[in-house]
Amino acid sequence: MTGEPLVGGPEIVELSSVPGFVVFDLPGAPESAGGTRLAPDVSTAEVALLARAMTYKFAALGAQTGGAKAGVRGDPADRAGKAVLMARFCAEIAPLAEAGRLLTGPDMGTTEEDFAPLRKYRAAPAAIGAVVDGVPFEDLLTGFGVAVAAEAALSERWGGGWIGRSVAIEGFGKVGGGVAREVTRRGGRVAAVSTVAGCLADPAGLDVERLLALRRAHGADVLGQRGIVALPDFVCNAGAVIGYRAAVDATADQVLADVEVSITDLIREALRHPSGPLAGACERAGQFLRGWWGEPPSPPYAPEG
Repeated sequence: MTGEPLVGGPEIVELSSVPGFVVFDLPGAPESAGGTRLAPDVSTAEVALLARAMTYKFAALGAQTGGAKAGVRGDPADRAGKAVLMARFCAEIAPLAEAGRLLTGPDMGTTEEDFAPLRKYRAAPAAIGAVVDGVPFEDLLTGFGVAVAAEAALSERWGGGWIGRSVAIEGFGKVGGGVAREVTRRGGRVAAVSTVAGCLADPAGLDVERLLALRRAHGADVLGQRGIVALPDFVCNAGAVIGYRAAVDATADQVLADVEVSITDLIREALRHPSGPLAGACERAGQFLRGWWGEPPSPPYAPEG
């Protein structure tokens, strides 16, 4: 399938049943996908940037799928209110899901169970609902991929893995917690975590399970990332996309193995680009989009300032 060059910006569909919207990064794409974010202050600018990142993520993986994201304004901590909002959201976008135009799932503030009404149109892999070491698989998956991406960079540039290495994690939500678990499982140390509420640091390594318990008791924040080698985020965090595209009967171990192989290969390829790994991943995605869709939209960079 081929497409015409993208003209103009993304398509923003305002919702009528809930305070929210859906952003389609490639208007007219036969299939678009991306998570649904629930937060009191979620904005179209924020979600449009995330939808663009999804376009590049799918393209880097070689999938003919446009990026999309949805935003619903609400309080994730208000369970009753959230249940009403998500039920209305799912009912309103059901025609899009049934037609295959919009595939969506968890993001910040939402979980897989929030999308149960939509799974009759396309079932999620069984592994997504699994619990691994007492943790929902969906909470592990993206963080697992981030840890794998970093390990691929360590191996490619410095000839080693996580053993003897330490990491500082900025942000300690679903992804940050998953990264911390996987880093320590692979022999690394979590030396510091930072949120908007403050920072904890210990060069000898923090107790990750204790941190997760504190997060459950006191909540979590959304923060940025930092690093010397700037790895492409839309590759590092592709674990959930790979997981949701797995065979329906794939086991959790099979999904994790596929995530590890796919992300490791992509990161190693990107690291060999003369202009750096971010440029390498963007170039790969751009080439795929030109062969499928047309002239690619600009890379998913946050605006300066």
